[in-house]
Amino acid sequence: MQIITQFIAIFFAIFALSRAYLRFKERKLSSFAFIFWIFVWITGTVAIFFPDLTTKIAKFVGIGRGVDIVLYASIIIIFYLLFRIYIKIEDTQRQITQVARKVALQKMMKKKKPRLRR
Repeated sequence: MQIITQFIAIFFAIFALSRAYLRFKERKLSSFAFIFWIFVWITGTVAIFFPDLTTKIAKFVGIGRGVDIVLYASIIIIFYLLFRIYIKIEDTQRQITQVARKVALQKMMKKKKPRLRR
């Protein structure tokens, strides 16, 4: 059963890496983000093949089990990514508001201009 789980996890990691590569190639993913995702998926793959390694790392930092350190790290990464998404959404909303105000002002200025009659 462990082999099947490892196979599925590896397949998913390879799929995720291919998606990251395609987004990077399309210039929809920055170099930093691409390297980050390569690191995440390769680290996950290593943890799948060498589960004892996560236990050794966990013991080194004072955590009991390897799976616990993986969960803690995952939660930290998820919160960081959520924070980044939140910041991007706030920035996008601010930009949309600025553009909408500018367009509204331009429309208002066009209506206020007196039309010359011939």
